Amino acid sequence: MTTETDETRLSEALHTQVRDERPDAERIIQVATAANVRRLRRNRIGGTLAAAACVGAVAVGVPWVADRAEPAQEDTSHADSPGTGGPAQPTRAEQAAEVEQLLQRVGVRSPYSIKPDRRVVTITADTVSTDQRRQISAGLPAGWSVSYVEPGTPEGGQVPVELVLDGWSCDEFPVDDKSWCTGPAGAGVSVNWRAAGERDSFLGKSGEHTATLPMLGSDGIVLTEGDMVTVVGPAQGDWFVTLHPAVGADIDLAALAAALAWK
Repeated sequence: MTTETDETRLSEALHTQVRDERPDAERIIQVATAANVRRLRRNRIGGTLAAAACVGAVAVGVPWVADRAEPAQEDTSHADSPGTGGPAQPTRAEQAAEVEQLLQRVGVRSPYSIKPDRRVVTITADTVSTDQRRQISAGLPAGWSVSYVEPGTPEGGQVPVELVLDGWSCDEFPVDDKSWCTGPAGAGVSVNWRAAGERDSFLGKSGEHTATLPMLGSDGIVLTEGDMVTVVGPAQGDWFVTLHPAVGADIDLAALAAALAWK
């Protein structure tokens, strides 16, 4: 006969068997809920890290963009030319070197002297052609002049002629057969003396006769060749005198010719 105790034991045994074969639904729900909670937590952490990475990328990118700012404008002013913004003017020594290169380029073979302090070049004219003279005149630096002299020096190195005119002064160079005279506003003229026997040939090769001026007690003949002007004076004794104004100089030739006097 089955007792209550046996029935109770049997019921418990059946419940145990069922529980072993089919897990407790409540337990299943708890496990599933815990797993879902962990998954959600991982998703939130992952999203937070991704957002932080994006913010970091932006933060790192900002300084790089700032470094790409346009560079400052280059200072193009020149300390050696205040107030102009342009390059400094060449020195007279640099201009003298430029003149030297010009004479070599043109092919001058005659003796010459370059005086940067007076900005003048003197060339012995015996082998300088008309074309060479034109190239030299066109290529000289601004403010420079050229004078052409014939070989020969007065006996004893004396200067046979002088210029006496207010506002003008002359430097005498007997070895070059010339004086270099400077007047108002820096105007310059070369006064050359030459052998009297060469006057006719000089007149024949030095340009077109364009005018006549009073000079040294007689007439001076004005010769023009391109932009070069020469005034040829009369011969006296061993010499005759020529005037060579600097190219482009504003000079009163009549006043200069009248102011010349034999010594």
